[in-house]
Amino acid sequence: MDEWTGGKSESLNSRKRLVTSMKKYLSENAVKSATEMRRYRLLSSRNERLFKYLTKPTRYMPSLIS
Repeated sequence: MDEWTGGKSESLNSRKRLVTSMKKYLSENAVKSATEMRRYRLLSSRNERLFKYLTKPTRYMPSLIS
């Protein structure tokens, strides 16, 4: 007998539900996290290219960074 639910089957079912909901939560957050990381990488690579373009020395403007 389980002291909280009063029976083994009730306890087992509640644990199964808990594990299932935790797996669902983790998988949903993993997808969100991967999407955010992809977006961050795209933005950072775009910003890096823009920075290189803007700081590239030209005939009319010497390099800003020596």
